[in-house]
Amino acid sequence: MIYIDYFKMMNDTFGHLAGDAAISRVAAILYESLRAHDIVCRFGGEEFMIFLGEQGQTDGFAAVERMRRAIAENMLDFEGHDIRVTVSIGGSMKDRLEDISLAIRQADDALYRAKASGRTRRSLQPAARRRRMTLRPDQRASIPK
Repeated sequence: MIYIDYFKMMNDTFGHLAGDAAISRVAAILYESLRAHDIVCRFGGEEFMIFLGEQGQTDGFAAVERMRRAIAENMLDFEGHDIRVTVSIGGSMKDRLEDISLAIRQADDALYRAKASGRTRRSLQPAARRRRMTLRPDQRASIPK
């Protein structure tokens, strides 16, 4: 989950068109930063959601750090004003069969921590403990070897 830092202040200072330009710029940078099978979408006013498929925790953390840095280094020129746009990022890991709503809640919690620690940061929710699935003998027979 990606949040544009101080978005309301940007709107109040430079106007809503500046906020719209910031949203468009962030969206473009996120889109350009992703692989063909990753997904980026707007998830509310100044928030985006990205889904990095088939990505481990270390590589995912590095990918969002590159995105965070690219956004911060790319000044927004709006009506003669150079506006620095920064983002805070909260992430979580999701197993293929897990409910997506849990991963979104965990990413939202991690985003809150990133914002509370000073913004322009990223935070990753640690991987949840996985429950071991125990199969009955009759279920084991149907699993291909």
